[in-house]
Amino acid sequence: PWKINQPVLDVVLQLWEAGGDIPGSASRTLLALPPRPSQGCSPEELKLYKAKAREVFVANEGSKGRRLAVTHTLSVASRYAKESCIWFPVHLDFRSRMYYAVSYLSPQGSDLSKGLLTFARTAPIGEHGLKWLRIHAANCFGVDKVSMEERIKWTIENQFRMFKVAKDPHSESFWKDADSPIQFLAACFELA
Repeated sequence: PWKINQPVLDVVLQLWEAGGDIPGSASRTLLALPPRPSQGCSPEELKLYKAKAREVFVANEGSKGRRLAVTHTLSVASRYAKESCIWFPVHLDFRSRMYYAVSYLSPQGSDLSKGLLTFARTAPIGEHGLKWLRIHAANCFGVDKVSMEERIKWTIENQFRMFKVAKDPHSESFWKDADSPIQFLAACFELA
């Protein structure tokens, strides 16, 4: 069974409601069009303006789907935030591979989706589990092309920054630089 990671959901909802960007996901605000040139501008200036305006238009249109996915994911997570455990239907293919049969919020989803989920049943992780949590944190940050020992060392060297993130993620932006920022934020909360 799974449950919603409430501390992560709280941070992400605050960012989204404030009109800010969710790192690694979508920007809630559209890009502004460049200023239109004056009436007596040269044909080159007009051509340059149209090219820049087209780039902005294409970028804004392309981000619609990402913004909708974030909105749906946050809506589903908020709906199930008070549940003590949730289950996901799965589909097994002929090769015995497992796929979650839900959209938006699932353990196989985006960084946002994965970061919003945690196991419903908790247990002490011990020293062996701590080692793997440190490796996971380094992987989420992007320190994943080095040995396991180097990942653990990186996490230990940065643990105070990670504790600061867990204490106040809005003022400590270290987590926003991660390759998988929402999962890294969840790992910071777990390590703290």
